[in-house]
Amino acid sequence: MLRTSVTAAWRKLGSRPSTAIRKTCCQCNIPSSIGAQRFLSQASESSVFDGKHVAIVGAGAMAQAMMAGLLRSQVLRTDQITVTDIHQRRLDLFHEKYGVKTTTNNVDAVEQADLIVLAIKPQSLRAFADDVASHVHDDDLVISIMAGCTIATLQQTLKCEHVVRSMPNTPAMVGNSMTVWTCPEETSQEHRDMTSCFVRGFGKELFVGEERYMDMVTALSGTGPAYFSLIMEAMIDSGVHLGLPRNMAKQLVVETLFGTVTLARETDQHPALLRESITSPGGTSAAALHACERGNLRSVLSDSVWAAYRRSLEMGGMDSNLGPGRSVRQTEMAELTGPTLQALSDMVTATEKATESLSNTAQESGVRGKSSIKEV
Repeated sequence: MLRTSVTAAWRKLGSRPSTAIRKTCCQCNIPSSIGAQRFLSQASESSVFDGKHVAIVGAGAMAQAMMAGLLRSQVLRTDQITVTDIHQRRLDLFHEKYGVKTTTNNVDAVEQADLIVLAIKPQSLRAFADDVASHVHDDDLVISIMAGCTIATLQQTLKCEHVVRSMPNTPAMVGNSMTVWTCPEETSQEHRDMTSCFVRGFGKELFVGEERYMDMVTALSGTGPAYFSLIMEAMIDSGVHLGLPRNMAKQLVVETLFGTVTLARETDQHPALLRESITSPGGTSAAALHACERGNLRSVLSDSVWAAYRRSLEMGGMDSNLGPGRSVRQTEMAELTGPTLQALSDMVTATEKATESLSNTAQESGVRGKSSIKEV
């Protein structure tokens, strides 16, 4: 009955979600295009996590967002989760709010786990690995949400073959994350199913076969909520500037954004067509959009995404000297040899001599000036 109603809803909308995001988890059987919380009974009856234990390493904002979504969807029970962190205050929050087990001992958490979720900062990976690498079981699965950290780095550092790299976002807290993940080709179907069910517990999933997309994903969807939050903040402040009460301005902006996103999803129309459909000649939308173009809003947003992409590459120790405004690549600079390097050296030498000559001339002029003053 539920499948029939969902299909009917898709037909009513006149479109279906894309195949890549519509895939169902082999055992959980939860369509990615529908919020996981709407299929609680199916998830709990055939969950791949029966008898499994999960260790979430790191109790930051993203870990909290995933926790809220997982418990909301009932993909995991509280007695199946252990959260570990160095900050006791954060652990107290997780225990009091979600009822999960917490500890500051990484080894204890990892030794009991079948799935280890890394929600720590990339710069903390080495210290974590030094503590627990020897305690990771051969058949354990590691899911990382760390920006920029490659699968190869994780495998080498943790001495673990079964690694998945993923990038969720903070709407996971309300079951609406867009999580992209990838894994090595040799990853077993069991581990793929476990990953799929886990990430679908707090939203939608998209699997990509090439890891190179992950830094791009980090910049676009992983960081995406920050862009939208800033845009909402700016619009709310503009409404207040116009004279609207702040609560009213906030409600108008949030509901307008939600409605626009829902319209884009359900009609599957390109945003350009949606924008054009409400832009009348000489109207308010036309005037507003003209101001946006004059202020280079597109370029600012594009530069922001590129900045996030470069930062993700840097966090993974990769070359980030690429994209708009980066005309000279580091690899190209490394190829400057022979005559070119000699010419550059000659230019530096000539510049140094010219600077020295000017300095000497200035000093001589100063001495002559002082002598003239004394004579007077």
